[in-house]
Amino acid sequence: MKCVSRQCSVFLKASTRVAQRGMTLFELIIVIFLFGIIGVTALPRLLGSNTFNQIVVRDQIVSVARVAQNARLGRAPISLTIQPNVDGSTLAISAAHGGTVLQTSSVDAEDVILRADINETASCASSDGATLVTNTNPLTFNFTALGELGVSGVAGSTGLVTSAARICVNGDASMSVCISASGFASIGDCDA
Repeated sequence: MKCVSRQCSVFLKASTRVAQRGMTLFELIIVIFLFGIIGVTALPRLLGSNTFNQIVVRDQIVSVARVAQNARLGRAPISLTIQPNVDGSTLAISAAHGGTVLQTSSVDAEDVILRADINETASCASSDGATLVTNTNPLTFNFTALGELGVSGVAGSTGLVTSAARICVNGDASMSVCISASGFASIGDCDA
């Protein structure tokens, strides 16, 4: 049926305009694909290669330290040990009571350097720590019966914690861990 009236031609033009609005499914898939490519190539450059490892190491240290402190309350001595493997690619973080391991975590430590101090509360940005944590010099925290820090530190540089213990991850203040003398672990500088 042919449309000869003026009303019919106006209707056809309006329906044609409606059909031309929006995107096709194919165009939408192409745009999503392009955003994916941009995200995959740009994100690692923005975050840096080791940012993720730093965050995981920092968060695992805090997590295991809190478990160790809580487990110590009313129990026998608990120690928290942080020890990189020989080549430094992984880091073992464990809370133990004697020979019994309460919690352990092994994390990728590629491009992560740990330095630790006891009774030094300055920001890791100003001083990244005197003692390097290595396979031969692990970091150990011992908790008292009240969950407070006792004699702790990096092997060969231990002492009684009177103010706080800090762990500097790559010398970055935002990636540092502070364990107060009361035994509570937190993210960030000790002096903040």
